[in-house]
Amino acid sequence: ASVRETVPYSQSRSVIEHESRLKGCFGAPLDVIAREHFSLLFFFFLGTGFQVAATLTEDKYTGLPGYTHSFTYGSNVMAAAAACKTIDIMQRPGFLENVTTVGHYIMDRLETMKEDFAFISEVRGVGLMIGVEIVKENNEPAEGLTNYIAKRAMDYGLILRTSRYGFGHVCTIRPPSTITLT
Repeated sequence: ASVRETVPYSQSRSVIEHESRLKGCFGAPLDVIAREHFSLLFFFFLGTGFQVAATLTEDKYTGLPGYTHSFTYGSNVMAAAAACKTIDIMQRPGFLENVTTVGHYIMDRLETMKEDFAFISEVRGVGLMIGVEIVKENNEPAEGLTNYIAKRAMDYGLILRTSRYGFGHVCTIRPPSTITLT
């Protein structure tokens, strides 16, 4: 079931507004996300690339019948093993603190770049889920420039994605959650 189907309409607006930020939450500090941003969480990359997902929510949103949330890759033993290993790694001492530290470092560096590059409108993110909004001189979305930046970044070995599958104006930066500053 989607966010729109599981959250009461009166509460759905705030969850749906943040829905696009939820992709790839393992790599963002979960305690920060849970406390400050959401009451309903979807984790799409629980298996670090394997097809596996989980839903964490408050008790008041539970109770869906089993048939409403089955997946094509359900009961995949390999994906389950990947998910377990991902959770093991995330529970290592200092892991999420490092994600927060590196995320802040990257966003701080991007913020300073706004001074030199007028097309950077906003830098936002949580942990290592980072977005850079790219605009034209008139502050209108610059989808073409966004795609150009992502394409040129590949020339330097940097993988950037763009919002809305190439039709948006936000470059998304999602480095591996094991990245460090040293």
